[in-house]
Amino acid sequence: MSDSGRFEAFVRTHQDMVYATALRLLANPVEAEDVAQAVFLKAFERFDRGHHGGQGAAPVASVND
Repeated sequence: MSDSGRFEAFVRTHQDMVYATALRLLANPVEAEDVAQAVFLKAFERFDRGHHGGQGAAPVASVND
């Protein structure tokens, strides 16, 4: 599977959790969508650097680095 395919699968797996967490914290659906998008953009940068090998949600959990 290509990196883009792996990232797409990663997003599908984690998008509901990321959005739900953002929504719970922000109580605003539009802001939660913006934050979720920013999280996955940061995660994509980490995937590009090779931080996706078997770490599960680690790229999402550590996007504040």
